[in-house]
Amino acid sequence: MKNKVQVLVAALVTLGLYQLYITSPVYACSCGAIGKPTEELRLSDAVFTGKVINIFPNPDGGPLKLKGENSVILEVATTWKGVSKSQVIVSRGLGGGPCEITASIGQSFLIYGNIGEDGTLLTGTCTRTTLLSEASDDLMVLGGGKPAIDKVDLASEYGNIEQRSTEESNTLITWALVIFTLLTFALVLLLAIRQRKRSEAD
Repeated sequence: MKNKVQVLVAALVTLGLYQLYITSPVYACSCGAIGKPTEELRLSDAVFTGKVINIFPNPDGGPLKLKGENSVILEVATTWKGVSKSQVIVSRGLGGGPCEITASIGQSFLIYGNIGEDGTLLTGTCTRTTLLSEASDDLMVLGGGKPAIDKVDLASEYGNIEQRSTEESNTLITWALVIFTLLTFALVLLLAIRQRKRSEAD
């Protein structure tokens, strides 16, 4: 009976360690005051409306290496500032991570974005970015805007990245499961050997 309890405890400890390994840390998001549409238009590098047509994991996992760091490709409908191409990539802010809006394919957004130090377009919950269906007040203030001029096909260009990132993620999960299984087996075997030695000593 005692041996079974030891085995159970070892398995639970190993499972807990594995859960800590695969779980990303949680970071609180603290935002300052968000300005009115005219102010945010002036402060933002890009303001436009667009429909989500593709979502793929950032190849490096983002600057903090967190789960949920996704890039989003949007089909641009109307632009007020900073965007002239028919499709753009928002590298952070819509992927569901910390301080990010969780976007889904097919949803349309009014985006207030800024260019990061690495040249990528960023947005997030600390901006006026919102679903297009909830942006009527902003749209009235912003006015008509302009259509995107330059036609591009980023969705096709980045399709391979999405597939490759998924394959890499599946490989990591597989290796994690293998390591977890081996550790559990090693602990169980070690406890069994120790129990056998105690029995022989008695």
